[in-house]
Amino acid sequence: MFSSDVQREMLYSGPVFTQSEMVGMLIFNHIHFIIYTSLAIALLFKYKEMLEQVQSTLKGTNLKWVIFISSGLIINWGFHFLNSFLWTVGPDLPILQIMDYRPILIGTAFIFSSMLVFKSLQKPDFLSDLILTNNAISLSKEEMKSIQNRINNYMTEKKAYLDPNFNIKMLSDNVNEKHYIVSKVLNQYKQQNFHDFTNEYRIREAQVMLLAPEFKKKNITEIMYECGFNTKSVFNAAFKKQIGMPPRQFRNYDYKSISKSA
Repeated sequence: MFSSDVQREMLYSGPVFTQSEMVGMLIFNHIHFIIYTSLAIALLFKYKEMLEQVQSTLKGTNLKWVIFISSGLIINWGFHFLNSFLWTVGPDLPILQIMDYRPILIGTAFIFSSMLVFKSLQKPDFLSDLILTNNAISLSKEEMKSIQNRINNYMTEKKAYLDPNFNIKMLSDNVNEKHYIVSKVLNQYKQQNFHDFTNEYRIREAQVMLLAPEFKKKNITEIMYECGFNTKSVFNAAFKKQIGMPPRQFRNYDYKSISKSA
């Protein structure tokens, strides 16, 4: 430890560190913020992927807050770093003498952080579901096949996928398994998330209805709703991805083929 006299002399003799050292410390002090912010943003965008593991449809799920909070944190950090950098290399700059922006930056950072905490409280199972869904769960091939058979039987017999609000909890409750185990089985056994898995059944149902004579008078939008979809763009994209053509083309093509063969 320095004596009081030495400390007093250091205090009044001017800056202890050179400007380059101060800039280096500034950058070092901001590295931890970059790391934590990057991890938080990565987790936020992982949220959408997690939703597809548990929801059959994302309509009504507003994800704009993810982009808003992420952008706010990045912009706030950018201005905070710029402000700190200017105070380090040029504390006598006129713009810094007019107003100290640091309290504003700290305040806005607090607001965005509070919003993130508030959203997490609204979704208390967000982090636990994300961890459990991606956690390594040990299941034998026999166990996975048994669970998959129960899932397939339930989906085929009950046709619960026709409900637009169908989610993985409804499925897991009816096959007597934890939802993260069902998600793991779908990921490993079917190489699908719950969203794509459910849409596969819905598209199969749509194919049957598009070709069935009793549904000939129904338009494609009506069939879309009856199959459990509630967004036309999602239905068209899922149908084309699975079948290779849009639903209208599929309907017209097959009817033409049937009429020619007849």
